[in-house]
Amino acid sequence: MKKLLIILGLMLFSGSCALAKDVVPTQTFGAEINSYGVYQISQNSMTLYSEPDNSAKVIKKIAWNSETTDTEGLELQDLFVLYLPERGLALLDVVDETDDWVKVVYDRKKNSSGWIEKGDQFKFMPWGIFMNMYGKKYGLYTLKGAPDVSKVMRTAPENFAQISGEMNHPKVINLNTVKGNWVLVSVSDLDKFPKTGFVRWRADNGEKYYFPKIKVLTGINDFK
Repeated sequence: MKKLLIILGLMLFSGSCALAKDVVPTQTFGAEINSYGVYQISQNSMTLYSEPDNSAKVIKKIAWNSETTDTEGLELQDLFVLYLPERGLALLDVVDETDDWVKVVYDRKKNSSGWIEKGDQFKFMPWGIFMNMYGKKYGLYTLKGAPDVSKVMRTAPENFAQISGEMNHPKVINLNTVKGNWVLVSVSDLDKFPKTGFVRWRADNGEKYYFPKIKVLTGINDFK
């Protein structure tokens, strides 16, 4: 019996280690950083400059793998908005851009940022495009800390539009379209009554209430 418990413990430990490499948002975020998009970085390292110029001062060089970064005190969750190496996704907050460069946040706790050269023009996505692309494909989930007002469904993407329903622990949130800070969603609720309406997916200050359900684990809103 003791041997069996040890084996089970090791299995659970190894499973938790496998999950530790991923970064997926769980709490509302965005207001403190004020990013207007994300950049998909394809390599496992980057050089950050003080200005969008290769001759400018180098702020920091960062490399990472599926477990950690090589910068002291900087964790993967400090660096990435979303990091799913098994799906080839590594997204950074973007706070400014030029034709050939993006200014990204490399420490989300301290809101520290620097410039990196774009490897591909199409790897920068404004938040609306990102939500539309991935939200339609995977559906959405509610971030912890989202206010009650974000769960009120309306007939139009306006604060004072008629209320069409309210989400109550939905099992599925399907995204139909993005309209500014609003999304038109169809949900299957705990009462099993289908509902459709507009809800706010972010506040005017940029705080995010919903995120595409790219990584699916067991349980409702069970994300690491």
